Amino acid sequence: RAQPFSRGRLDDFDEMPEDIANQGDALSLMRGRDASFAAYGEIKIYINSTPKRGKNRGIEALVAQGTDERLYVDCLQCAAPFALYIDRLNYDKNGSTADAAASASVVCPDCGYPHRQADKRALMATFRWVGRGETAVSRAIDPNGKTGALEANNRASFRFDGLFGMRPWANIAEKAREAEIRFEIEQDDAALKTFDQTIAGRNYVPRGA
Repeated sequence: RAQPFSRGRLDDFDEMPEDIANQGDALSLMRGRDASFAAYGEIKIYINSTPKRGKNRGIEALVAQGTDERLYVDCLQCAAPFALYIDRLNYDKNGSTADAAASASVVCPDCGYPHRQADKRALMATFRWVGRGETAVSRAIDPNGKTGALEANNRASFRFDGLFGMRPWANIAEKAREAEIRFEIEQDDAALKTFDQTIAGRNYVPRGA
């Protein structure tokens, strides 16, 4: 229990008690064990989690207090940069799950171009992380795809989203529509919660809230 260490990982942080045995939260307790290495600047703590505790709490608060970097890509049609996140996924929200899957595309907010699954590899080839202090610009303008300088921070933090993972966009759209239909028919939001937290990677917010 008293052994110090210089490296640590907290997996699924939002599932951990906010106060462990009346000693404090998991991150504070882990930091208490790395003090022996602080003078050498060799401390690293990796934290990951599905957001579950609500807005501005848990992992969401930790990310917001860090460099808060988001993944940007360039539209394959107009070259405008945009953050690749679940809200960019467009699909048929009135039909069946099959209709949703067949219509899935990621839409550029500037020109409205619908990127299909076949475009994903080319779209992801333009990616870069853009954090606090930086501004995304087209790679056609700047090869780095961003301007400015990342604000100094001892915490590097990144927002991950199911849209740029391995899961096909059609499958994401199908799961989203499946959850919506269940809510429409049964007024049961359990599937919506599962979708938001495990696929979208965000805190669940009741629809219409």
